[in-house]
Amino acid sequence: MVYDNEIPEPMDDWVFKLEVAGVPERPEDFSRMKTETLTLPADEEHMQDIAEALGERNIDECISMRFESAIPQINNDMWSMEEIYLLNDIARDFLELSREDASKFKAALESEQPQSLDKIESIMKYLDNYEFNRAMDRKAYVEMILDECSCKYTDYGIISEYGGRLFPTNEAPQQEQASSNEIGGHYGI
Repeated sequence: MVYDNEIPEPMDDWVFKLEVAGVPERPEDFSRMKTETLTLPADEEHMQDIAEALGERNIDECISMRFESAIPQINNDMWSMEEIYLLNDIARDFLELSREDASKFKAALESEQPQSLDKIESIMKYLDNYEFNRAMDRKAYVEMILDECSCKYTDYGIISEYGGRLFPTNEAPQQEQASSNEIGGHYGI
């Protein structure tokens, strides 16, 4: 690969990257505060070490100065430092998902538009209650699914509502397959 005189940074296994700082004694000291980078998921010992390096007893007593997310639907406005351990759990669970389930999770977040980490954690926990398909390619069929099943099209694929189904009835995929067999049989394919 050619990098135009710039070597890319190595990729870490992080879902969230935070720049954290201790609480300043005086507001005017805010701009001169020491910061540390915390990537999640992280073990609790590492989080404790960072807190202590910043002069705090626990990481949830620190201040988040900057936040980056590998999950576009989770942003800095959805959580506070008091929820850092829940954010860490979500990061850990996300890294354990298969590629397909990671896309399904992002699609569910895009569809549901949760505004809290509790709701995000619930979506993660009950991800199996969504049906998902990344590769729906027949426009008329997709439109029928969306209309009849209250499904949503997302950047990641089509997702059912919680507890919903992708197909209007259990027979829909079989009917499509049967009609394609008839066409194939007619033409000898």
